[in-house]
Amino acid sequence: MIPHKTDNYKVDRNSNKCLTCHSRTTGEDSHTPMIPVTHFMNREGRTLGAVSPRRYFCTQCHVVQTNARPLVENEFVDVDMLLDYVHSKQDGAD
Repeated sequence: MIPHKTDNYKVDRNSNKCLTCHSRTTGEDSHTPMIPVTHFMNREGRTLGAVSPRRYFCTQCHVVQTNARPLVENEFVDVDMLLDYVHSKQDGAD
C-alpha cells in the first residue's frame, strides 16, 4: 500500500517519480522507506546496480490507500471462529 497520493506521478520507461524519495540514495534524506533489496534482484537472485526492470513500475503491485466504501460485504471467518462454531454445534447435538 502507498500511504500518500500519487496523482500525476510519472512512471514510464524513462523516469520513475517514486524513486525521487524511495531510492537507495535519497531514502534516508527524505525520511521515507527505501525500496527493499529484493527490488534490485533479477530472476536468478543476483543483485543488480539499479532497480530490476520487473520491479520498476511500482503501481503494477502497489496501490494508493483509500477510505472507499467496500463494494462487497466482508463475511470472512477465521479458522478458530469456525472451529468454535463447529464444536459448539457438536456439543449441542449430544
